[in-house]
Amino acid sequence: SNVTAGSSHQIDAVCASGVVPRLVEMLSTEEHDILKEAAYALCNACVGASRSTVSALVSAGLVEPLSGLLECPEPELVLAVLEAFEAVLDAGATSAGMHLPWTSAGSPLHLPCASPASPPFSPAAGAPNPAAALIEEAGGLERLEALHHHANPAVYAKVAAILDAHFGADPIDEELAPGVVAEGYRFGGGAAVHPREASHSGGGRTREADGGRAAR
Repeated sequence: SNVTAGSSHQIDAVCASGVVPRLVEMLSTEEHDILKEAAYALCNACVGASRSTVSALVSAGLVEPLSGLLECPEPELVLAVLEAFEAVLDAGATSAGMHLPWTSAGSPLHLPCASPASPPFSPAAGAPNPAAALIEEAGGLERLEALHHHANPAVYAKVAAILDAHFGADPIDEELAPGVVAEGYRFGGGAAVHPREASHSGGGRTREADGGRAAR
């Protein structure tokens, strides 16, 4: 997955090679360790790609299988998916009203318009974000809301930012945000919860490359 943690030129080259449909397929068919490598490669690509390439990646069908990984008990992988969805949503917001192929039907990946130098664009006022609609249809919004009170502070913060920016969620009470204390995590004024006792345990991401993207 390191190559998709590189520049947008590298990401476009990977996408143009024809490997993306196979990576998407692996998210649903391979054992967990291999699945994770495919997920990191696709997540890194979403974070570093141009807007039109992100549109092409989404059209290759990655939204639904990535959405399922939001239920993974590994915070590191969940964070990678959240960052990918944030990038997809940002791209969708800036392309609202444009004629980019925002579908999730698993169509072949075509990149004739996937230039790293996408022209500046101001979205039409009130135009819906096509990426938000796709994520909601794939069950992603429901899974994001389920992560509202995740024990990992980094996951919690990223989910709160995504919901607030792209789904009109009300700001979350800071008193409910999990804080790290010596014994584990503390929610508001409640007792500390050891990470092993939380439904989803673990620290923040450790795989960082090229501006904070997860990579192996």
